[in-house]
Amino acid sequence: MNLMKYFPCRGFIAALTSLGFGLAVAAGCGEPSAAAKGGQLRAAAGLPPVAYLARRVGGDAVRVGTMLPEGRNPHDYSPGPREVRDAAASDLFLTVGMRFEAALARPLRQGKTRVVDVSRGIAKLPMRLSGGEHGHDHHGHDHHHDHDCDEGDGMDPHVWLDVDNACRMAENIRDEFCAVDPARAAVYRENCGRLIRELRELGARLRAELQPFAGRSFYVYHPAFGYFAKMCGLNQEAVELGGREVTPARMAEIVRRARRDNVRTLFVQPQFSPSATRALERELGVTAVPADPLREDLVKNFSYLADALKRGFTTASGGDRGADN
Repeated sequence: MNLMKYFPCRGFIAALTSLGFGLAVAAGCGEPSAAAKGGQLRAAAGLPPVAYLARRVGGDAVRVGTMLPEGRNPHDYSPGPREVRDAAASDLFLTVGMRFEAALARPLRQGKTRVVDVSRGIAKLPMRLSGGEHGHDHHGHDHHHDHDCDEGDGMDPHVWLDVDNACRMAENIRDEFCAVDPARAAVYRENCGRLIRELRELGARLRAELQPFAGRSFYVYHPAFGYFAKMCGLNQEAVELGGREVTPARMAEIVRRARRDNVRTLFVQPQFSPSATRALERELGVTAVPADPLREDLVKNFSYLADALKRGFTTASGGDRGADN
């Protein structure tokens, strides 16, 4: 196998090689799962929000590990030996198809680990950049700039940032847990039902709270909140375009748009530390608000994002008045 084809990061290759990864997964074929032995089911999630859903569905019956630490950028992340070993030893690997997940899933499929796309059945959105532009030109970027493309097809992989999508993901996880561990299927169904009720109630509340601002635009550095925007009837405007450096011309365009929209806040992901953010703060007098699309506690993150948007819109409007782009 040509590992460079699948793993552009040399650190990742070193981790796999040092573990004898291919041999390890092959040797695991045919071993009964921990659940079959009466122990905890073992699941590895590529992303923290997926791990959250898996923990809520699995409860005490499932031990869930996360490949990506909170605050890390998935686009330049290389799992270390421990994370790779844990994934290979797991009964399931839960993924939404991010690039590093897809690379890891290929050799995992050679062993006993069941690779599960928890986003199946979800209609993905084009990667919205700004002002109606979409990320269809990402194919030509190198891997350092291919931010958030789902296998380079220009689709937005941040599917968990919509309540309905999160419910579908929870159902997919439930179905997989039930298939691998049917003895505890009733537990997984009960846990999943409780989580879905909580998510749907939360979604209804957030939509009601943000309804007065329907049609308004909020500004982000990296376009990771397209599903959240669609869920709440809002528009996402992104500073960066396709992972490229922000040019003076692009900065001037964003300043013009932000002044038109009377923007007072700018969402900035902790995975990025752009100098453009500081320039926008100075130019427009806006406040940079940390917003992490990869925060593990998905329920709290939905509420945090909604509260931050309400504060920003209210400040920009001088009170709670409706949309007026």
